[in-house]
Order: sequence, then structure tokens, then C-alpha cells
Amino acid sequence: MCEKEKGPMPSLPDNPTILELKEENEVLKERIKELEELTTKDPLTELYNRRGWEEEVEKLAEEIQRDETKGYVTIFFADLNDLKEINKGGHDKGDEYILLMRKFLKQIFIRKGDIIARWGGDEFAVVSRSNEPFIEIIVDRADQLLQRGGFQHLSYCAGAVSFSRKQFLKECGITEDMDPKTKKEKIEQGLLEKINEADQYLLTAKKMAKEQAADGRKPTIVLTNETKDASQSSQPNSPSSEVQP
Repeated sequence: MCEKEKGPMPSLPDNPTILELKEENEVLKERIKELEELTTKDPLTELYNRRGWEEEVEKLAEEIQRDETKGYVTIFFADLNDLKEINKGGHDKGDEYILLMRKFLKQIFIRKGDIIARWGGDEFAVVSRSNEPFIEIIVDRADQLLQRGGFQHLSYCAGAVSFSRKQFLKECGITEDMDPKTKKEKIEQGLLEKINEADQYLLTAKKMAKEQAADGRKPTIVLTNETKDASQSSQPNSPSSEVQP
């Protein structure tokens, strides 16, 4: 995503009218929005970057505190396999592989409120809200896409945790009579622990994929707090210079 060229700010007449002031205000609002996107969006994928994703998680904590998140929350981390090998064919090929993962995640997390981010490099992060347990749906949908959805060359490892608001508040030790400041701190700490848990599942999956690599190719492995076992593609997907975003 290229930054648009910014021209000089339009000057106002000595005695601007109300209409002129309103127009200038709209220009300023648009500039502020553009600057905010530069700090919270990844230029290649146009997804949130790590900072943008963390800001969205802060909003999630506020929603939980205000009792606006009623159902389930899923935190999902994924890391592309063999990006270094892909990059040997040129960084353009690596970019195509990253964009393919963006397309893949967009077809898994299809709810309007799903927050998908390029966490950094070859790692992606997602936070999703749902009315029902969602993690098995994620795993099944991903398996189907890998097998026949045009993503046969994609290979990744992932870790995920899913929890209900009721379960989460209980784990955090939240009580009805707790003061708002303490409640906020406990919710934020609880979400951080869930993020770390998902990240640990990812690290374990990556270790397993490395151990199970065949001919230098790593299998896709997904670990979650619900399955506890690895969900794995039937064969290691082969990195290819022919991947298309």
C-alpha cells in the first residue's frame, strides 16, 4: 500500500465561512485517518500490523468489561513454513506466499468483526468473536481449503485458544462487586495469558513440524486448547514458486 502524495494544506481566507471551515475540517479528518492507517496497517497485506492488532485486543478487553462480548473468543496465531526457502527464488515470491496466507485466512475468518493481522514477518494473528465454540470450525475449514481450495502449496503451523466470556471471567477471578479498575487490570492480564497460551501452542507446533519434516518439507500442524492433539495435513505441502495470491 503506497503512501499517497500529500499536497500542501489548503489555506483559508482571512474570514472563512462556516461552509469553508466544515470543508477544512473534513480534509483534516481524512489526513488524520490516513496517518492512523500508516501506523496500524501492514503495507504489503493491508491487514492490521502488530500495533493495530494489539489496539483491537484492548478494545476487546473493554467490551468484555462492559459485558458486550457474550459468546466465545478465539485467539489464533499462525506461522508460515519455509518462507526462507521461498525467498531464495526472490523476495517477490516471498511476498506472493505471504499474500496467499492473507487470502487463506480471509476465507477462514469471514465474520465482519474478525481481526486479522500480520504480526510480523511470516507470522499472523487473529482474534475472532462468535456465538458458539468456533475452533473446530476453524480447523475443519482450514483443512478443506488446504486440500481443495487452491491452497495446496501453502504450509503453516498454528496455535489457538478459544474460551467463553463466562469461563474467562471465572478464570480471571472477576466478581460482581469488584471495582472497575481492578476488573480492567484482571481482564487485560487474562487476555495476555490467553495470547501467550496460543503462542505456546504455535511454538510447540513448529517444533513438531521440524521434527516431522520429510525431504526438508514441513507439514501443516495446528494445536489448540480444545483438541490438545495435532491437526495435520495428510502430506507436507510443498513450497512452490508458482503460488498465486
